Amino acid sequence: SDIEDDSENAETIYAGYAMVSAQFGALTALGGLRVEHTSTETDRFQLTEDDDFTFEDDVIRQTFENSYTNLLPSVHLTFQASDALQFRAAWSNTIGRPEYDDLGAFSEVDIVEEGGNLFASVQEGNPNLDPFTAMNFDLSAEYYFPNGGLASVAGFHKRIDNAIYGFSSEERDVQDPFGRG
Repeated sequence: SDIEDDSENAETIYAGYAMVSAQFGALTALGGLRVEHTSTETDRFQLTEDDDFTFEDDVIRQTFENSYTNLLPSVHLTFQASDALQFRAAWSNTIGRPEYDDLGAFSEVDIVEEGGNLFASVQEGNPNLDPFTAMNFDLSAEYYFPNGGLASVAGFHKRIDNAIYGFSSEERDVQDPFGRG
């Protein structure tokens, strides 16, 4: 039924940011801290078995709630070695929230018969997903030519934790749970 494939998602985010900068001769330092608190609420609808269907009596609403707080510090340094040469370094932390479709508390099962074989697929959302987090390190050097050109070299390293993946598996010779054959 279409109603069982539906969910309602709500997300509330509170955020604050503090920043400070300082100059030490040729070195400029910029530091910041972002704090984010995220709350999610997902409603899932399920039908009950009833011959006299009414929406109020035969649709069950399940509510799933989740919340998390992230501290996201960063430091950015710029060293002006000369008028033409500067070096930059940065350390930052970021998050990537789950997509709404991934948070949905839906469960959808499709069963198709082809050539005497049953093929089933299940898709489900996960309302308890937390965001992935990433810690980033960046280094660069820039040289500005007198005629207006620029030469630059840069590198970075990124570490991602709590990545969000889809899952797929294939099983063979499984008993039909609905007793069809």
